[in-house]
Amino acid sequence: MFTIHRLFLTALLLACKFLDDRGHGNLFFAQMVNCSIEEMNQLEMAMLAKLRFKLFVSDKTFATYASCLVSDLLPGSVVPMFI
Repeated sequence: MFTIHRLFLTALLLACKFLDDRGHGNLFFAQMVNCSIEEMNQLEMAMLAKLRFKLFVSDKTFATYASCLVSDLLPGSVVPMFI
């Protein structure tokens, strides 16, 4: 079953795995949303397939989306550039 919680947690799982080789495993994340390890594995593979296994985001793309989010949430604010 797809819920916003599972979607967010799957994205978080992939981000953690992408950035940290020694992070939490799928069981840890599955327990957070009360689903089986098998379902968490399926959610991970489904999201990876949808993303075509491309997890890297360039600095430019990140800055663009960050700027859009901040301007929507805090009109008149400027996102600091870390590039």
